[in-house]
Amino acid sequence: MSAQDLNYHENQERIEKLKDEFNYYLNNQQKLALRYEGQFVVIKNHNVIGNDESIDKAIKETLKKHELGTFITQYCSADVDSTKCNVHSSSMFFQKLY
Repeated sequence: MSAQDLNYHENQERIEKLKDEFNYYLNNQQKLALRYEGQFVVIKNHNVIGNDESIDKAIKETLKKHELGTFITQYCSADVDSTKCNVHSSSMFFQKLY
């Protein structure tokens, strides 16, 4: 297996782990909201390992002990629609003139 293949598989495993962490949040959203409503929670290995009202502070504190990409940060709310995101985008293409 090439280094590129190994890197791909490691990334796929990491992505699956992060999906699992998000599913943990979804499955426990109401219970977590009782304690962390309105805060950003940091989840790793199905445990809340940090929380703060600021996403920046939550991530910054977590990075002191945990590697980036090994945890998720999720805004905690009892509202089931809080995990939905609408993205509005307009694209413009510019031609470079020489």
